[in-house]
Amino acid sequence: MITGRYMISRRDSGGKTFVFFLVIVVLFFSSWCCGCTQENRGSNQVIIPTEKIVFNDSLGNRVELSHTATRIVAGNSAVAEMLVTIGAGDRIVGITDSVKIRPEIMEKISPTVVSIGTADTPDLETIITLKPDVLLLYGPSSGHQAQNLERILSSNISVITLDCYKFEGVSNDAYALGVLTNNSDGASKYIRFNQKYEHLVQSRLLNLTPEEIPRVYAESSSDYTVLNRATGIGQILDALHARNAYGDSTTYEFPKLNPEWVIEKNPDIILKSVESINGTNLSEVHSQIVSRTGYDQVKAVEDQRVFVYNSEILGRPQVVIGLVYFAKVLYPDRFADIDPVSIEEEYAQQFGFGSHMKERLYPSIRSRISGSIFYENNTIRNSTRV
Repeated sequence: MITGRYMISRRDSGGKTFVFFLVIVVLFFSSWCCGCTQENRGSNQVIIPTEKIVFNDSLGNRVELSHTATRIVAGNSAVAEMLVTIGAGDRIVGITDSVKIRPEIMEKISPTVVSIGTADTPDLETIITLKPDVLLLYGPSSGHQAQNLERILSSNISVITLDCYKFEGVSNDAYALGVLTNNSDGASKYIRFNQKYEHLVQSRLLNLTPEEIPRVYAESSSDYTVLNRATGIGQILDALHARNAYGDSTTYEFPKLNPEWVIEKNPDIILKSVESINGTNLSEVHSQIVSRTGYDQVKAVEDQRVFVYNSEILGRPQVVIGLVYFAKVLYPDRFADIDPVSIEEEYAQQFGFGSHMKERLYPSIRSRISGSIFYENNTIRNSTRV
């Protein structure tokens, strides 16, 4: 059994953290200890390796393990997808129910994998029967903390926190999985893709003027529930230098606001998250938002800058593509020639994951001509290049 530590302590909420590049972790090698145990009958030499693998988890905690993992229980769909992305899908022996409904993942892993239930309520008995080297779970800020975590920890299973979807840490998470599974080449390929488009976005945002920087109100799938800087969209807004209308709060909370608050803040842009897996139509949600009482006085509505997005844009390892989408939403002039759909296709060619989402963003800015914004339905099969 791999021996490792699970740490659930949260990062310091003060300060602003930008993680655009690979978190550098040093592989620590201790000396090889060659111990020989000779029995009277001349038994084989027993060599006990003491080499450790070292990486940081999603919380920034140092993890030391005695050897790489060959049997992994993926306690969330993002980590399962990341393992497949870096070429380590064959290590997966356990998944959550959320992976079972993702055919694009299931077709790339063993048909014998077993479901452990949900990320919120994983079945400990099933996990134990799988004899995993490690169990990988969401961190506490995901909103999917295992309810029976203390019981899992007391069972002597090695538990590691890896989210594999948050923009600020996703490259580090890929690196960690590369070390954990001895698939560093696959992890490096993924990280290089991320860096390529992070660099592209940041190069386009040089010398922003105060007038260009928008104030953004980001709302969850629950009406008037704000998404602050600690959330996935909050990290994206930080990376794009936008002002979050809710302020600089990084506590893991989802405050419920009232309509008057939004009207008073008068944001330049409104972003609404939708879990379209439930069959919700993005355009219908958009119509409901712009029709809210008093919203005709809000600048975002007046300027037609209300956008509804599929939460999966930011809930998967392809989060850097979400960065490009929102860069184009916030700064259409600076990204007029950039087409996020073509970047999705490039990602699919390199890593085998396209997008099963019918809709990503509504309305989708695909071109800007003579100051007029033209909206088009954004689908991967029927897309018009900029």
